[in-house]
Amino acid sequence: MNKQNTSSLSILVVDDEADMRLALSAALGRAGCEVEAVSSGLEALYKLEKRTYDVVISDVRMPHVSGLDVLRKAKEHNPQVSFIMITAYGTIENAVEAMREGATDYILKPFSVEILEDAVRRVWKRKGPRVGKEEPAGRSQEVPLKGE
Repeated sequence: MNKQNTSSLSILVVDDEADMRLALSAALGRAGCEVEAVSSGLEALYKLEKRTYDVVISDVRMPHVSGLDVLRKAKEHNPQVSFIMITAYGTIENAVEAMREGATDYILKPFSVEILEDAVRRVWKRKGPRVGKEEPAGRSQEVPLKGE
């Protein structure tokens, strides 16, 4: 993704697996996104009460507070938030439930950085920068992948 075009995109990453959380944060940070990462659904709920994010990327299965719980609360606080669910335990039923609850995308682990970039790019194309932020003159909302 083009770093300049994603600099105003704020993302909350929620995953109880440290390696996944760090990898997602690093990839999105390199793309120029403003990234915050937390290790539990409970921490995510706290963050969502304190600020608004453009995108939440959350694991589905986590102890105590699931990704679906985080999705519901995120949509309650900000109906415009884009929500990308990630899971190693995907089922059609879970995917359908997540989409009905308002998830933007549902990605099965393991996945490549390119798949994540593509999902974030689709969000960006749909909504552009956060509501209330104006796009500087001459800046495109198109978010090409690296090398395009």
